[in-house]
Amino acid sequence: MILATAPYPGLRPYREDEQGKFFGRNTDQAILVDKILGNRLTLLFAASGVGKSSLLQAAVIPQLKAASGENLTVVCNTDWVSEPLARLRACVLTTLQIEQTHEPLTPDNDSLVAALELGSLLVRRAPLVLILDQFEEFFRYQAHGNSFRTFIDELTAVINDLSLPVSVVISMREDFAMELNAFKPALPNLLFENYYRLEKLTRQAARRAIIDPVHQLGCDYEPALLECLLQDLQDRKREQLSLPHVISTDSVDSVDPPYLQIVCAYLWRLKPASDSTLRLNSYEQAGRVDGILRYFLDDALNHLSTANKQLASKAFDYLAAQRGMKMAYPVDVLARILRVKPHKLDKVLAKLAKRDMNILRDQTRHGVVWYELYHDMFSDS
Repeated sequence: MILATAPYPGLRPYREDEQGKFFGRNTDQAILVDKILGNRLTLLFAASGVGKSSLLQAAVIPQLKAASGENLTVVCNTDWVSEPLARLRACVLTTLQIEQTHEPLTPDNDSLVAALELGSLLVRRAPLVLILDQFEEFFRYQAHGNSFRTFIDELTAVINDLSLPVSVVISMREDFAMELNAFKPALPNLLFENYYRLEKLTRQAARRAIIDPVHQLGCDYEPALLECLLQDLQDRKREQLSLPHVISTDSVDSVDPPYLQIVCAYLWRLKPASDSTLRLNSYEQAGRVDGILRYFLDDALNHLSTANKQLASKAFDYLAAQRGMKMAYPVDVLARILRVKPHKLDKVLAKLAKRDMNILRDQTRHGVVWYELYHDMFSDS
């Protein structure tokens, strides 16, 4: 278990109160803040696991909100499972009520525009920044729902209303980017005019993300460990990119943030309390990157009973169809292949899809639950 004082959060995103632990993204932060301040609509794209939410929560939002920074009001919503319009509107009003210490706010009507019109009268400075994070979830859960079109209409009304001092940020996985074409009829020119693609970490950025968090706690990496770890992380990326089926724009020298987080969090737990240095010997004894990733997966599966662990292992044989590649399956199809009842398999896989596990990702498509590995790294672990 990672303690609250630990320098690395593991696979979960950084939180807003963890900005003191978040390093390696200064350039991305500066560019994104400039885009937000200079445009009514900003799109933030990245591959799964690169760190969009962490960048927003631990870097961009604190700078936008800080009195010593931009001193703006920021509303951030990540919940798209049910009633997205009502939830977003409530998120706007709740944020304004908390920040401005007003009595409950009552807009003229139930529209999102009305909530933001009221909000624009109360904010410290313009614009009010409205961040829609993990927005691919909106398409996953709402694409076939009754509220899908209404939400799109109301959000485009906000973006197109130039009298509203609002800057909208949509952050989502890049493999869902084309879903945004649903907005194009109302935003024919503006939609893809201003976007930013968050890349994986460079070696130098990875170095900062590794050592700066432990420096905050008076600790350090043995130089030999730091160089070995960086090389191993880059070698693993090069190995992935060399596979014949992999098509990627990633640099061969880039580092996957999920690998870095898992390995560094594990090394931190190995460090004796009496020692302020993380050492190469501990890393090598743990099996280096590959050994630590295998341990991470085994540890997650150890939370299951023996029978359920065996069932999960069989499911992984299909979810990781070939080395370096993940596959998605509907739970009923996978259950039929494994010759088990769908509800039994779903119960096991759902545990591994929880946010504190992040081994699997579940998606609902046309009312059917699909599962896939959370990250490609688990397909060859």
